[in-house]
Amino acid sequence: MILVTGASGNVGSEMVSICERKGIHCIAAGRKNRWRNYKHAEYRYLDFEDHASYEACRGVTAVFLVRPPQVSNIQKSIAPFLRACKEYGVEKIVFLSILGVEKLPFVPHFAIEKEILRRGLAHTFLRAGFFMQNLSTTHAREIRERNELVAPCGKGKTTFIHARDIAGIGIKALCGEIKDESLDVAGEDTLTYNEVAKKLSQVLNRKITYRSPPVIAFILYRLRHGTPFKFALIMVGIYMPTRFGAAEFHGTTKVADYLGRKPVGFDDFLREEKEIWVHR
Repeated sequence: MILVTGASGNVGSEMVSICERKGIHCIAAGRKNRWRNYKHAEYRYLDFEDHASYEACRGVTAVFLVRPPQVSNIQKSIAPFLRACKEYGVEKIVFLSILGVEKLPFVPHFAIEKEILRRGLAHTFLRAGFFMQNLSTTHAREIRERNELVAPCGKGKTTFIHARDIAGIGIKALCGEIKDESLDVAGEDTLTYNEVAKKLSQVLNRKITYRSPPVIAFILYRLRHGTPFKFALIMVGIYMPTRFGAAEFHGTTKVADYLGRKPVGFDDFLREEKEIWVHR
């Protein structure tokens, strides 16, 4: 029995869809039921801030764990959830982490990995490259309305990956087909953000400008456009390694090794999501 947290998010929703297509029974956990029409997905209420909702783990053998963007106090929410997982007999945690997390002690993912290790839970850490979908969610409005892509990454390169590919590997880990305790997962596209802006310009047939402000200016920019302060700080923590060349994937793990196909390409993603960035 698989429980998927963050089931309405980029990766979680792809995981539920894969389970549906393959006939795998899974539990889509979250604060709202968005899965009434699925045949193979059961909904259970789960809110990391509501400890009583950890009852959702009853009968579960494996959990796909995603940190909600608003959660920064790991000891207040994620740690009690992990304790509940152990008490309910969960056999494995597959945690969606980030590429290079072992060098980023200031991001919440680092603390969550340490907490999973401390509790002695069997696990796979999916240390994923930068989601392509961040461009169609977090950055969608600035691209669509202001024709700009703003990130404090300088000329550094980022290795991107599609949420669908992460989900496919995550399902295999949950089902016991992947036993690695940590796994760097990245696609084949490594780009600077200036190159990303140029590709967006080509697809949208209008000029998209990349801006790389200093950290303080970036935080002020995000706050001015509605980003909560804590989330803006987390964005800085994730983006700054790119500026110093730490977001490029230099490992040997390939998506094709696990999925038997090439990863979704960046250009394919842009064509797939194009309508999100079209002026309304």
